[in-house]
Amino acid sequence: MRAAKLVLAQALLATAAFATQTSPIVVNPSHVSIKPATSLTLSVQTAATGSPGQFALSVQGLPSSMGASFNPASIQMGQSATLTLSADDHAVSGDFNYTVVATGQSATYQGVASITIDNGSSGCPAGYHPEGGYCVPNTGGCSSSANAAPWAALLAMAAFGLRLRRRA
Repeated sequence: MRAAKLVLAQALLATAAFATQTSPIVVNPSHVSIKPATSLTLSVQTAATGSPGQFALSVQGLPSSMGASFNPASIQMGQSATLTLSADDHAVSGDFNYTVVATGQSATYQGVASITIDNGSSGCPAGYHPEGGYCVPNTGGCSSSANAAPWAALLAMAAFGLRLRRRA
């Protein structure tokens, strides 16, 4: 029985070691919260083992209302970089997963993290609606269904007025 427990413990340790090796990019902290019109800085750590050479860093999966930059922009395995995430002033609230990608000549590595954008409401604040990852004002244009009826009526009147002028 004791030998079986020892084998099980060794198997669990080997599995844990393998799991860390399969994720050579670690974002720390792995989950953050941000408010619109702010930015924050995270640490990106790479495993000491991996393909040699420089790896260009990039981010995939962030909403369009967010920006990302790295310092430095490329690293070697075993090095670290800082990731600065910024949210536009009209960012839509929500939870988003994103991927940090390190692309080299012979290999690509990825690490997954998440971010919560909190603008104080679910979705967009009053007077705004979500469009393309941004909160845009409800006034002006036909982008909001609440504004569509007045604009449609105005366009219909203009078209009717043009027909009356042509007949005269």
